[in-house]
Amino acid sequence: MARLTISLSDQQSDWVESRVSKGNYANAEDYLRDLILMDRAQQGETLSVTELQDIVAASRASGTGKRSVDEIFAEAEALAARRTGAS
Repeated sequence: MARLTISLSDQQSDWVESRVSKGNYANAEDYLRDLILMDRAQQGETLSVTELQDIVAASRASGTGKRSVDEIFAEAEALAARRTGAS
């Protein structure tokens, strides 16, 4: 896996850390990977089998999340509603 070093403003760093501390992500790297995947999806790109395998491996290695299944489903439903314009 490639390594990339980036600089963030204090506000951006605080935002990333808030997402991690709320249990949405195991760490900052997971959050940034998710942002990239969402951007690719918005651009209509599909993932290769190797990329999907890498995502599964990284997910397994990141450990157990802090959110309940109900919290995950609620977030997924809210995201779907925002994307479709429903309320």
